[in-house]
Amino acid sequence: MPCWQPPQFGVPCRWQGDATRGALVERSQGETLIFVDVDGVLNVGVRVKGEAPINLSDSNYERALSLEGEQNYHADLVLAAARHELCHGEGSTYAKFISKTPSDVSEVLVGRLVELLRVAGPGCTAVLSSSWRKPQHRKMLRRLEERISAHLGASFAFREFTMQRKESGPEDRLETIGQYLATLGRKRQRSLGSLRVLVLEDFCISPLRDIRCCDCDVPKGRAPVNVSRANVPVDSVADAERFLEARAAFVAWDVRVKVIHTYDAFVSPEGLFMEVGCGLTMEHHCAALSFLGSRCEHCALKAPEDAQVQDGQASADKTGGGYLFGLEALQNMNTIMVKTESLEEPVTVSQEALQNMNTIMVKMERLEEPVTVSQEALQNMNTIMVKTERLEEPVTAGQEALAPR
Repeated sequence: MPCWQPPQFGVPCRWQGDATRGALVERSQGETLIFVDVDGVLNVGVRVKGEAPINLSDSNYERALSLEGEQNYHADLVLAAARHELCHGEGSTYAKFISKTPSDVSEVLVGRLVELLRVAGPGCTAVLSSSWRKPQHRKMLRRLEERISAHLGASFAFREFTMQRKESGPEDRLETIGQYLATLGRKRQRSLGSLRVLVLEDFCISPLRDIRCCDCDVPKGRAPVNVSRANVPVDSVADAERFLEARAAFVAWDVRVKVIHTYDAFVSPEGLFMEVGCGLTMEHHCAALSFLGSRCEHCALKAPEDAQVQDGQASADKTGGGYLFGLEALQNMNTIMVKTESLEEPVTVSQEALQNMNTIMVKMERLEEPVTVSQEALQNMNTIMVKTERLEEPVTAGQEALAPR
């Protein structure tokens, strides 16, 4: 099996035909670091106040189903999370991300991580920032690496880890990642040209709000103005990104940081306030891919539709405020023209209006793209519709059929 293992930072490795580490090649000018959390990123975790989070695993879900209706708080939390609808093309609920025993990770979410690694390219280093880096979780980590290898089609192992320290809240995890960047900068003999830092974190299933981070190692002049370098406020994802950019000041001349905060909060239909480490949902996955210069499957499928709408709008602008008509509106106009034949008194229509309407009728055969009609043509057709009010049988389309979209 080919070998794909994260290289030492700054030195990408080639694909190999065995499981040994690859030959080193020349360092690139632009590189990528991906900090990987596991719980809440590669699985879904449900926060329980004062307790350890509940993993949305197959065993927990089955047990919750067996307790449904018995007013079991933990079971109700699991079911509320599993049944919460997702957006951005998921077409499912969080049940889509149920993790499997014994790996405790979701195959769907692991696949999305692998896609990020592929898109990032050979200059990418994956850094494990999860609690799974601790020695007591070594077996779980090996299972995770096996699942990543299976999706990647090559042997994979984490070679970079953040430092071991106690982490009891989001500020601790943010400081740990920042410390890795600051230490890396001090070790380097010279700075990179550019560096992308992608952080995949649920930050202990917590919002990034009202927290304070220690920023003592930030080079002078890089700390936020009028803020103690030992007490930096972080109240948003953007603040977290700026915090990490400052810590990476010695790593590269041009540093870009993207934090993918895999956190969701909502109220269930039963009235439960839910906080979940939601994993790499399609929405989060899309944001990460966009940062790396790609796009998700959902956006790729939508692109032709968006382009068609933009083209139609451009055509309308060229006609001086034209209107776009869908199939239903065109069919309604066809009905109007047929019904006018039963009028006792002929309807007087200008030659230009007839030509415009004839054009519409011909274009009805081209249903794949909307038809653009000028304002003048609309006024002429509106005259026809007013005349049809004398019909004994009402016309199925009114002015609303001609409303601009």
